[in-house]
Amino acid sequence: MRLLVVEDDALLRDSLLVGLRLSGFTPDGVATCSDASEALVHSQFDGIVLDRMLPDGSGLDWLKAQRGQGMALPVLMLTARDRVPDRVDGLDGGADDYMGKPFDLDELAARLRAMLRRGEGARGARDRMERPQAGSRDHARHDRRGGGRFLAPRACGADRFA
Repeated sequence: MRLLVVEDDALLRDSLLVGLRLSGFTPDGVATCSDASEALVHSQFDGIVLDRMLPDGSGLDWLKAQRGQGMALPVLMLTARDRVPDRVDGLDGGADDYMGKPFDLDELAARLRAMLRRGEGARGARDRMERPQAGSRDHARHDRRGGGRFLAPRACGADRFA
């Protein structure tokens, strides 16, 4: 699982890179929002660990801009700003998870694994919805492999939430 770590503190960034490698990730590190944007253009990542306060701008503002451009990578915000309003702003601003500093590396690794699993599940569900399985007879109503019937939104009450 390849991660982009965006952290301006060189010592912390290097420690994160070592710790994440030991936890089974393949991390790349950058120090600024502009370097993060450049890295996304030239490389593919499975997720991002993002500091909120960076030398060339707010990590949260950068994330909002990336989300506005359609970037869907899962993002864990890792920052010293850990009051409840900060966490709410970060999560509402596009972060998938939020951790305050100082942090425990084992918890960070566990949160990243969970976040990436959720991302895979969402992508897989989206793919299944967008591309019917080959060989199914009636893609909208029947799943031949499992033999199950799909319920229309009204049948399961989901139309109440539309």
